[in-house]
Amino acid sequence: MASGVAEAVEPTDKTPDEIKEVLEKAGERWLKTTEVSDILENYKKYDFKVSLVPPNQPPGSNVAYQVSSSSSMWSAFMHVGGAVFLFDRKQVRFFRKDGHNWRKKPDGKTVRETHEKLKVDNQDLLNCYYAHAEDQDDNFQLQRRCYWLLEGDGNMVLVHYLNIPAESLRSALAKRFLSLSVQFVVSRLKQCCAPFFRPRNEREDMTPLGGLNHHHQ
Repeated sequence: MASGVAEAVEPTDKTPDEIKEVLEKAGERWLKTTEVSDILENYKKYDFKVSLVPPNQPPGSNVAYQVSSSSSMWSAFMHVGGAVFLFDRKQVRFFRKDGHNWRKKPDGKTVRETHEKLKVDNQDLLNCYYAHAEDQDDNFQLQRRCYWLLEGDGNMVLVHYLNIPAESLRSALAKRFLSLSVQFVVSRLKQCCAPFFRPRNEREDMTPLGGLNHHHQ
């Protein structure tokens, strides 16, 4: 096996803007089937580097989570961290040896991977193998997906690592979002209905939208 540091897929001068966006989003969500196939079919055209060694415990990016709210709006921001690598399976046979502890089969040795064929326009296009980390913290679990084309250059494999919110965090997010949504709706209703709940004397003093009444002599 070659020595050195694994090289993640990074945009180059030859990478179209839409593909640069795809790589940026790979740190937040799984790539779509069409996006994966595009990268595998055009990695040379986009001048993407093919790593000669497997990575060591990727993705290695910081994880941050924040919810903010105000009287007029609420929003949530979450960056879960991800990384994408390209390998030639003939050159890097052990690209899965990435230093992580993945869930094993009952034999306790073989990594448990779920296999699926991904379709585009009802045609099988990609092989995909899913793996889940054995360990996780209270908020995130690391997952890995390995893709390669069923036809064409089947030796090239794209490996995507992504930290996924754990069930406990997803539940907390849902409750927080619901709470903020209710607060937002109640706040807007109070603003809209406030004139109808003023004291009677204040409502009578309000000038009608049509302006003042004019008395004709």
